[in-house]
Amino acid sequence: MNKHDETHVEVLKPAPEGIELTRNDFFEAQLDSLAEAKSPWRVLRENVKLCTVIFIVQMNGMVLGLEYSLLGALVGVQAFCKTMGHYDESTDAYAVRAWTLSLWAGLFGLMQFVGQLIAGVVADRFGRKKTIYLMSFNILIGVMTEILSKNYQDYTGAKILMGTATGLMQVVIPTYVAEVTPREIRGITIGLFAFMLTLGSLVGTLVIWGCNETWGADITDNRSWHVPLYVGLAIPVLTLVLMTILLPESPYWLVLKNRPQDAQRSLKSLHPNKSDAEVERLSHLLQYTVLKEREHRESTADASYLECFQGTNLQRTFCAMFPSLAQQLVGNQLVQSYSTYFFEEAGVSNSLFSSVIVSCAGLGAAIIAFFFVENKKVGRYNLVFWGVTGITLSMLGIGVIDSADHGNTTTGAGIGLVFFIAFFNAAVAVGPGVAGWSYAAESASARLRAKTATLGTGANAIIGTVTNIVIPFELDAIGSKTGYMFFGLGVICMVLIYLWIPDVTGRTYAQLDELFERRIPARKFKETECTGEYGASME
Repeated sequence: MNKHDETHVEVLKPAPEGIELTRNDFFEAQLDSLAEAKSPWRVLRENVKLCTVIFIVQMNGMVLGLEYSLLGALVGVQAFCKTMGHYDESTDAYAVRAWTLSLWAGLFGLMQFVGQLIAGVVADRFGRKKTIYLMSFNILIGVMTEILSKNYQDYTGAKILMGTATGLMQVVIPTYVAEVTPREIRGITIGLFAFMLTLGSLVGTLVIWGCNETWGADITDNRSWHVPLYVGLAIPVLTLVLMTILLPESPYWLVLKNRPQDAQRSLKSLHPNKSDAEVERLSHLLQYTVLKEREHRESTADASYLECFQGTNLQRTFCAMFPSLAQQLVGNQLVQSYSTYFFEEAGVSNSLFSSVIVSCAGLGAAIIAFFFVENKKVGRYNLVFWGVTGITLSMLGIGVIDSADHGNTTTGAGIGLVFFIAFFNAAVAVGPGVAGWSYAAESASARLRAKTATLGTGANAIIGTVTNIVIPFELDAIGSKTGYMFFGLGVICMVLIYLWIPDVTGRTYAQLDELFERRIPARKFKETECTGEYGASME
């Protein structure tokens, strides 16, 4: 800032590095942060280029959906089981041992956590864009390793690579999308990750089912499990090409790194239809938000994970972690990875086709959620609370069916399991999926966003890893009665969400800063009117 320029505000002396605001800019940005939100559909129409970039970035989520579906679906493909498992004389078929499935699931989840830890550091230091490219490169190597695997040891190595890549994905993609998206459509764009994950799971299940129908009769024909992996390879290739052409760096990160002019160029790339004055105004709003946070903290380079648990950041970290974590605590891995097991145990004639029905239910629910996530009468909180309620009741239903059926493979039990697992998938997509991922990216302050997202997704990965290791053995011991355990955890999750998760629908980051700093109780967030006092206190 030019010290001779008398138009700059006195409240900014000494001027923080990288902040270029005049007195009028400062107060105009403050008013913008408190302004009433526009219609989400209007914002979508006005930001076609931005939405295209976000859609391309979020397409990477299909890879994670494919990985989740592969573990459960490929165990029903004999060519895959012949390569990775052993011959079971009692069933006259090839099978993958339970400990091998636990090894894959455990290492995949563990390396997801490692990838998430790496993502937080790399994204803060080198930028969101470079971290996304690092993620894409790891996905390509991981999928190629899966395709070339000759035994379960090779496939274990592939799971390590894919776990790391998808761990990077779960942190950097929501962080990037949250930072480039206008508040009016932030819930939609962040929730698009859950939609892509569900779509990837559906595509994977459909392709595996079709390939098994075509080549499954010949246990020596590896096309029955190679072709689905070729689809998994095509997705990152396509997104990498498109991102190379269209993807700019996050303007928020550029402001945090004291590069306001680069941030303005990035905003212009994302909003080509806006005038220079409008783009400059957006840049001022970013600088204003960062400036307020710097009044209370040091620069982002000094941010630590410990800070995420200090003061008001503790509540913000919990809000970022718990909505999406609830799905793991209430048995997401049980349904996502082992639905085929349930259907086979219940005597469903075509378990892969039943998995397609389940995936379609989740996909349809995710689409419906997009119409409500930005609706102020419904919003993020209601989707999360009632979504977790739905998956909790689904787990109760799974346990009751097993108890009532006494282990017999009746048609009624099979239909009941398909219904409850499909209902579970729909509830996950609506609540912890679309709305839950919004909390992961929105709840933290700008300077701690990447690290808070890392903690949220890391906790998700740890719980998912533990349940993935335990579930195969628990299923062998008590079967579908495992649903009772997750029902109990679900009730606890509902109570915690009611007490401590606020509704953040339609709020700007500046408004969220104010509400958290004022320590507004969770159930009063929605009705509390922001005053701007938190920002104005810098005077």
